[in-house]
Amino acid sequence: MKILVIQQKRIGDVLVSTVLCDNLREAYPDATIDYLVFDFTKEVAIGNPNINEILLFDDEDRKGLKLIQFALKIRRRNYDIIIDPYSKFDSWVITALSGVKQRISFNKRYGIYNEAVSPKNNPLCKEYGEVIANRLNLLTPLLGKDYAFDYTPKIYLKPGERELGEAQLKELGVTVDQPIIMMGVLGSVPNKTYPTDYFKTIIDNINKDFEGAIIFNYYKNDKEEAEKLYQTLERKDNVYWNTGGRGLRDLAQMLSHVDLYIGNDCGHPHIAKALSVPTFTFFAPQIDPDAWGILECLPQHCSAHLRDWEPNYKEKYEKEELKTRNEELYRKMDPQDLTKKIVDHLRENHILNQTGIWSNE
Repeated sequence: MKILVIQQKRIGDVLVSTVLCDNLREAYPDATIDYLVFDFTKEVAIGNPNINEILLFDDEDRKGLKLIQFALKIRRRNYDIIIDPYSKFDSWVITALSGVKQRISFNKRYGIYNEAVSPKNNPLCKEYGEVIANRLNLLTPLLGKDYAFDYTPKIYLKPGERELGEAQLKELGVTVDQPIIMMGVLGSVPNKTYPTDYFKTIIDNINKDFEGAIIFNYYKNDKEEAEKLYQTLERKDNVYWNTGGRGLRDLAQMLSHVDLYIGNDCGHPHIAKALSVPTFTFFAPQIDPDAWGILECLPQHCSAHLRDWEPNYKEKYEKEELKTRNEELYRKMDPQDLTKKIVDHLRENHILNQTGIWSNE
């Protein structure tokens, strides 16, 4: 049996959808299971023993004849099943030309898919995050709704990669024999970034008595903004700002030595979760935390969202309003309240309490 899973999107989507490959491998140990992703996301799937081959798709492959040619390459691989949680124009063309008999997605999309599994009719457990449950629901035509699904996305580090992470940290001046907090200080886009002056307050509050290292994480183009934030901090002696903008595999290697990840919602906290690193995530007002607060049924993961300050926010604000009033609504997430939420999370789950992070409380 040959199966293709298509997930051309961003880091978080690609990582979450690896649960399809993991569960397919458990159910069909002898199957060939390939994973089609954008080139820039491949590093979260590298090393996964449940994937036979990672197929790469880039911007050039999306253009006219190139897309047709790519789809015909997929056709020549003679898959038996396609599972497509991406379900956009690119994957419609690939699936339509694939010659595959069993084609599964969230709806039929002009008859392209012959198995439609709507998220609205999802019988699976949603405690691990609706995006995970919705993806696993795509497997119910094959495995049934009572299958014992594994809901946890994982990143598999190869032998020697943890040592590479330790070497990277040492090069930055950070030793792994101390507690380490990684701070995702900037989001993937501006409207998914908690106000940096508020984030400064949280860092200052946490770092008053923290006996360890704080390292910044951010995307490559945000280095200047990260340095600006660093320069405003009350205490800098144990804060390492010039540490972000690295590749996803480098980030995973470093994260394998981190005790806690705090920061903006993007693909990076998902990587931390996939490595079993405790997290506290800040969600933008327009993001549904029930959908993307993955694995928060586990005690080591927690998050904050506008709803913690305004429980009726869905009735009060239209969806578009949550986007257009983004910065104003973000500022309702008071940094003093948020610091308390973080410290309560640490205390309740015995994370970092040995360092004296709340020694004055």
